[in-house]
Amino acid sequence: MNRIVGLETEYGCLVATRTGRAARRVSDPGQEPHFNVARLGAIDLHYRDYEEPPRNGGFLLNGGRLYLDMGHIEYSTPECYSLRDVVSFDHAAIISCKARWRAWGSPTACRL
Repeated sequence: MNRIVGLETEYGCLVATRTGRAARRVSDPGQEPHFNVARLGAIDLHYRDYEEPPRNGGFLLNGGRLYLDMGHIEYSTPECYSLRDVVSFDHAAIISCKARWRAWGSPTACRL
């Protein structure tokens, strides 16, 4: 393949409460465990767009990007040279998000 490819995935994430009667959104603090706790990247400190204020997300050490977009989390893979790499980075993002939110104190019932 003679192209650079990548994916952008939009996550909607609800976490069930212990009683199972309600759910709470975890998208708003979604970048906190990645950048400030696990230190997996650097937070953007400048405006990227009028809807992306400073500290709205950032770049990950793998070259990808994690940020909030219109109230939900988005993950962009780094630029890849093979479809295998794209799928690997996308799958790793799911594993990382679940692990970070659980470590941050979210219940184990996190579904992306």
